[in-house]
Amino acid sequence: MATKVILVGGGHAHLHLIRSLVDEHDDHVEVLLISRSSQQVYSPMLPGFAEGIYTRDQVLINLRTLCAKAGVPFIQREAAYINTSQRKLVCKDGAVYPFDILSLDMGVDNSSSGTKEKRNEKAGMLDTIESLRDSYYPLIVGDGPIEVELALAIQSYKQHNSKKGHVRLLGESRLLPAESNWTYQKVVRILNSRGVQVWENERIQEIQEDYIRTNKKNKVRFTDLFWQGHTVPSKLFQASNLPIDDNGFAETIATLQVKEHPYLFAVGDSTVMGKEVKRSESEANAARQGELLWENICHYLHGTELQSFHPQKRSYSVLSTGNGEGLLIYGAVSVHNKKAWKVRDKQDQSYMDHLLS
Repeated sequence: MATKVILVGGGHAHLHLIRSLVDEHDDHVEVLLISRSSQQVYSPMLPGFAEGIYTRDQVLINLRTLCAKAGVPFIQREAAYINTSQRKLVCKDGAVYPFDILSLDMGVDNSSSGTKEKRNEKAGMLDTIESLRDSYYPLIVGDGPIEVELALAIQSYKQHNSKKGHVRLLGESRLLPAESNWTYQKVVRILNSRGVQVWENERIQEIQEDYIRTNKKNKVRFTDLFWQGHTVPSKLFQASNLPIDDNGFAETIATLQVKEHPYLFAVGDSTVMGKEVKRSESEANAARQGELLWENICHYLHGTELQSFHPQKRSYSVLSTGNGEGLLIYGAVSVHNKKAWKVRDKQDQSYMDHLLS
């Protein structure tokens, strides 16, 4: 009888694992993917989509198609909790799936609130971006790389397509708090030169239909709003009584296994390990986790020693800045030019080509 391995969630580590099964298949292992969505957006390409460089088809991963190539059954359902004593996954519609090994890679949710961002959440990220591009005064709330990239990408789209208005960006702290002050200063200069209006170190205290008010009494008007809120881990961990930290992130050990549950694996942003990784480095780490995840699952099945995962301490990243340019960041050093964007574009397209080939 084949060993049943269930993958929950279409995160990047799971995608890498499934792609590897296209070339190497074990008849003694039956792998199944369960995800609440049949499509996954490749998030590093969102700024390029916002700028109009990529189409929808170029940034979307069809999980059904990828699974079919790998011979992995795909089931579109949302997981509710894990019955650890009986090794069964229970979905929200009541469907139950027994397993021998289960791996979780679901990413994080967002705790945003308010009318317009709820509408955007239902419409989907790509619909949201298209709405923001056509809006006169889109307001993007957040201080992380994705908010900075989207602000610059949408502003670039407006300028190149003669769309009136300009983008507004509000950060609750300093923009790009994980980067050096030197890099931060460069990004601020780029935002100013492109015409993006910026507010920093201001928290939202009131949201109305067409404006927000901050703790500094500033009233910022908008015609559309993008606010992801604070990231929170999946509720499945708590519902399953798995070991979690004070913020609800799953506690894992270096072999990617959940503490005290060797037959459960967890990777990605919802884990304690994942939340410590900078977003700019998360994609590279996700690919490395995907490679090790399958190896360790096989090691566990055969009773051999599992290998440890060590996140990269330092790697370069490229922040998309619009106009076909990027800011290459390596530690405290950063360089802004078109070549940097070409490096990122090549990497992202090569990844998608490999994944979908």
